[in-house]
Amino acid sequence: MSSKKKGSLSNAQLKNKQVDLTKASTVIQTYVQMILQQADLKLVALPNLPAHQQTARSHGNNWNATILPLMAKTDADIIDYANKFEAFYEDLVKYAKDLNNPESRKKFVQGLKLLQNTIKKKDASVAQVVKDLSTFHTNLNTDFGNFESDVNTASVKIEGDSGEIKSLSKELDTISDAMDKDIGLMAGGAVTIVAGVAMIVFGAVSEIPSGGMSTALIGGGVLVVSAGTVMETFGSQDYSKQIEKQKSAREKLKGIQIELVGLKSTKGQIGNFIKSLESAITAASSLQAAWGALDADLQELITALQDVNPDDGSWVLDELSRAKKDWADALDQAKKLQPDGKVPTKLYQNLQDAFKEMKPRGSA
Repeated sequence: MSSKKKGSLSNAQLKNKQVDLTKASTVIQTYVQMILQQADLKLVALPNLPAHQQTARSHGNNWNATILPLMAKTDADIIDYANKFEAFYEDLVKYAKDLNNPESRKKFVQGLKLLQNTIKKKDASVAQVVKDLSTFHTNLNTDFGNFESDVNTASVKIEGDSGEIKSLSKELDTISDAMDKDIGLMAGGAVTIVAGVAMIVFGAVSEIPSGGMSTALIGGGVLVVSAGTVMETFGSQDYSKQIEKQKSAREKLKGIQIELVGLKSTKGQIGNFIKSLESAITAASSLQAAWGALDADLQELITALQDVNPDDGSWVLDELSRAKKDWADALDQAKKLQPDGKVPTKLYQNLQDAFKEMKPRGSA
């Protein structure tokens, strides 16, 4: 083979696509929390709404319990591989400086194959994330369809011409008319009472000179006062009842309007959730492709090293140096994306430790 570089020990796209995936995951997490924290929605016209909301919450809980940890592990995979590369680095450099030695070349290739095995595991891990995200996407589409159906039903049964809102508005108009009549009764009763009292007073004053001729005026005044009192009392009592009815209808109308806002908001949140999930699927697929590309590049390097060339050492050392910087940058970024540092990684002190672990049991 020529001394030209073959293959690669790093892929910058891994770092870039991991950022895209983390961004999408963060946005999704925001929508999940909104859905889980949404108050219970209750609308008489939508009997299936509570079940739809419960299903959406179960999907949100599944995200938190199952999918989110898998997505977080994609950060851990980069940390794990970067740590392993760092642990192998000094030994790989040592062997690269002595590639003309068959034993050194053999150990160098063995080290690359150990790294390649790790890459394949990372590729498979991200493939599972893509699969789970796709399944979750199907579930979310079901949720969106449920809430869309609820909103469409509400537009007819609640917001339509024959819906609850229109009915309550008419009820409030009727109550308002009744209250106006009650006010009229109370006002009329008060006027009647005043007139009756005037008759009684006038009759009493006239009684002295008339010698009893004004007794009828007094009696008539009492009857007028009594009628006025009945009118005022009835108007007042009914007015109080209408106030209670008005209060109840207004509260019911306000409650329905609030629930409708909650329903439409939830539908919108799930719609945005789906868009963010699609971005996450794209990012995860790209991340998997980056691991796959690194696997292919590493295989190209391994294949190239099967042929001995005196100039191999020079470009291999350059590639190791370049890859070391790339993985150091990737490690730093991945740790920032997972600041708690709680990631499932396997640390090796050097390549020899990895060789020992890979050696079959019972062998010398």
